Amino acid sequence: MKSRSQAAALTLLDPREGHIAFQLQNFTLAAGSVLSERSNYFNVRWIKIGSGEWDLDLATFSFSPPALFFAAPYQDILLRSQEPITGVCIRFHAEFFCIETHHEAVGCNGVLFNNVYGAPLAHLAPDDEPVFDAIVEQMRAELCLGALATSEILVSYLKIFASL
Repeated sequence: MKSRSQAAALTLLDPREGHIAFQLQNFTLAAGSVLSERSNYFNVRWIKIGSGEWDLDLATFSFSPPALFFAAPYQDILLRSQEPITGVCIRFHAEFFCIETHHEAVGCNGVLFNNVYGAPLAHLAPDDEPVFDAIVEQMRAELCLGALATSEILVSYLKIFASL
């Protein structure tokens, strides 16, 4: 197993509970490396560069960029790189962005996060990448700014991101 690198995460904490509500982080994975995780967060991984395999629970999906992966809380995630991977990881807690509450606005429920019969990934057209880049940069700017309505703005960006 080779090394992986993760940039510092930008994090928004839940003021009531103190846990992570939302997190945005760039990541890289060297060729031949494995990233394994399981958490109580929804997880969106945008693979911008690199190819490999994505195991989610007991299913394996091959990918090439650009691709989006979606995982629900407590799913076992295993990302294996065939070549160096660069991407962005967005994590959020169910209390921050409830899929059930927003499913009609973004089409998430049953398509992206709760689809037990389909692949939990979407391949992006190259023309879509600048749009996703712009949304991620707006999320990053909002997290750095830390204004009064940061949570509401990030929820809005998540809705846009998930509905594209």
